[in-house]
Amino acid sequence: MDYYLRSTCIDTPTTIEQMNTPQAKYIPKRSPIIASVRPLDTKSSSFLSLSSSVEKGLYVYSPIPSDDGINDTQLFRSEEGQLIAVFKSAEAHSNLHDNGDAPLPALNHCLTPEEQNIREVAACALDRSGFFSVPLTGLVDITYSGFHSGEVLPDRLNARRKKGSLQQYIHNDGSAEDMSGSRFPTAGVHRLAILDIMLMNGDRHEGNILVQRSPRGCHLIPIDHGYCLPRTLDKCWFCWLTWPQAKVPFGGEELEYITSIDIEKDIKMLRRMDITEDVLENYRIACLLLKHGASRGMTAYDIGAILCRVKGIDKESELEKMLVHYKILSTKMGTDLKVKDMISHMVLSRCMNVERNKKKLLPHFTKSILRDPEEDQQIAMSQYPLHPVFNHRRIQSSPLIMRRI
Repeated sequence: MDYYLRSTCIDTPTTIEQMNTPQAKYIPKRSPIIASVRPLDTKSSSFLSLSSSVEKGLYVYSPIPSDDGINDTQLFRSEEGQLIAVFKSAEAHSNLHDNGDAPLPALNHCLTPEEQNIREVAACALDRSGFFSVPLTGLVDITYSGFHSGEVLPDRLNARRKKGSLQQYIHNDGSAEDMSGSRFPTAGVHRLAILDIMLMNGDRHEGNILVQRSPRGCHLIPIDHGYCLPRTLDKCWFCWLTWPQAKVPFGGEELEYITSIDIEKDIKMLRRMDITEDVLENYRIACLLLKHGASRGMTAYDIGAILCRVKGIDKESELEKMLVHYKILSTKMGTDLKVKDMISHMVLSRCMNVERNKKKLLPHFTKSILRDPEEDQQIAMSQYPLHPVFNHRRIQSSPLIMRRI
């Protein structure tokens, strides 16, 4: 009988090779095996433990197709029969359930299944301390004789191989859609909001917020982060914008966490996951908005309303408008406007009630392309006297009043 080695190398892709050495750890040819595991950062040992339990369970129980998601999602059990993990395939046709059902419609987010898997892992990796309660998640390569789809391995009878994300299964008492959002603890809603704002989540609805009940209250667990970290700024939407807790100021622990966010460290880690530079820039913008807004006393609702298209799906958000106008200004004035100053100015303007009742955050400086650029600058200086680009002389003679983070 032929046997195959299971490699547990973490940092490099692993392969299954035919082995003839008695020292190797052998597994029967037709056995279900996890062929490669790529956990990230400090959670590697925990994820290896989870994948090992899944492997042992596959010897006894077949995967259970899930009816909740639109991807090829399956539930895995331990050898004792307990649900322990959720697997989401990265195949090109992953909207086919592995039990042979018809394809399901895909959300219009322009992300491939593989990119969605990476974002699931990214959300977990960014939750280094468990502050958000994102379930343990990693990338895996699974070979199993019971799969109905996947890469066919002709040298191993009916075995097929799939790549995707493996996430710890969280036992729960339902989701947020099963109860009123007003019942959830304010701190829990704020933590959920911080995560969604950082990731610019495009698919936060009540169905992907798990709830665990206890005598101390409800604990919220966010899942399904495949539509986070978008390439464009028009995808954000957060169900918690309608919850009253979102309009309550952040608590001390939440403010402390926001202050501690190291944006460049996060970006360096995300870049190692092959996240593209345009996505990383959006992450930087979202985090800067969160940090500056929270430091000025803005609530989760205030910040979320800037990110999301709250006036309609076809109406640009305040953030989208601001970025367009600043890009035009930068081009016309020949000045390289910094994102950090741009965000700081926007937040400062909002908090000082500058044009609070107007429909647009910034005036249309470019209604006429032929208008004199000096006229644009005079208008800008009169309406936004605190911005360093528009009033550099004042700043040279007095300290910059905008708080730096």
